Amino acid sequence: MDRLFLACSVSQEASAFMVACVTCLVMMFQAAFAWRTERQRKEDDLKRRLEHILEMTLEYPCLEHRKFTESWKENRHSDDERYIRYDQFCTILFNFLEDVHRFYMGDKEAIEAFVDVEAWVRLHRQNWQNPEEENENINGYKTDFREFINQYLREEER
Repeated sequence: MDRLFLACSVSQEASAFMVACVTCLVMMFQAAFAWRTERQRKEDDLKRRLEHILEMTLEYPCLEHRKFTESWKENRHSDDERYIRYDQFCTILFNFLEDVHRFYMGDKEAIEAFVDVEAWVRLHRQNWQNPEEENENINGYKTDFREFINQYLREEER
């Protein structure tokens, strides 16, 4: 009888252990699925924002016109609506690039596969290097992102 009790006891313990293992596996699967779903949602949001930025450049072509962007430094305090819009556009653009940088955890290759960051950084270098507010980029962005952007500008200078 003791052996039967012991066998049932072990069997119940093994069964409880199996239930706990299966529960853990299900929870891990659910967590991985939730993480993947959230990551996909964030990527879709980045794609939507990229489309919005591209639409802005179609609506206001001067935002991507080199002659205009290179005139930023002399006109950054201007009341001209084009320069005010351009400053706002650059804020939207660099905020977007920072979010892309964060999403891809600073992986330059992955970031460049998603968006042509190099061309944008170089085109809008005057705004980045000469913000309307003196410390806007220093105070507004984390060090690793600022270094990421400045890396492209240093490469261009070579």
